[in-house]
Amino acid sequence: MPFASWSVLTVDFLVVLHLALGGVALAAIFLPGMLALVAALPFWRALRRETHAQAAMAGINAAVVGLLAAALYNPAFVSAVSGARDFAVAAAAFALLVAWRAPPLLVAALAAAAGVALGA
Repeated sequence: MPFASWSVLTVDFLVVLHLALGGVALAAIFLPGMLALVAALPFWRALRRETHAQAAMAGINAAVVGLLAAALYNPAFVSAVSGARDFAVAAAAFALLVAWRAPPLLVAALAAAAGVALGA
């Protein structure tokens, strides 16, 4: 009987340890960015007026858009679009989102229904 109580105690301790280490990891991931943000806030208004800073932010914005496009293409598009029918569904969903400004939930439901109907 003492073994059962020790095993419960050990599991409880491991759960608490896991939560504590998860909190430490979460803080380690997000704390540097938050500290940089808090440090830059007082200078942000003055920095926005500088033409060099505006050019740098435009370049950073373009780089981030390029990285997001590459991340969308390689794992998502390459594995999801395997033929002409898949491409037609993806293009139609994109047109619905961009040209007709359809609600994203509706577009996702229609794309899922098209995938089921096409037997993907």
